[in-house]
Amino acid sequence: MGRISGLRRFLRLRSRHRSVLEDVDEELRFHIERRTEQLVAEGYTEDEARAEARRKFGDLDRIQREVGRVAVRAEGDRRRLEALDRVRQDLGFAARQLAKKPVFASI
Repeated sequence: MGRISGLRRFLRLRSRHRSVLEDVDEELRFHIERRTEQLVAEGYTEDEARAEARRKFGDLDRIQREVGRVAVRAEGDRRRLEALDRVRQDLGFAARQLAKKPVFASI
């Protein structure tokens, strides 16, 4: 059972990591497309506008890696805070239950 739940947790974490990176890629594509549309409106051809938008945006691969790294780190921080909150809730529940039955708690 421990191996199965560990595998599920691993797969869930990998899918969340993948989702974050997909969100980053989608967001970057959105900004490139909006800038391309602006440049086309200013008179550039579609190909020129896309090339200019990518050039002005900078090193897209580096940006994707950096933003993805930050997003994954933030996701990990969020999960750790959620885990700590669950532990806090469990400890509070245990304390309330022990307070209701002091004889049991003293044993």
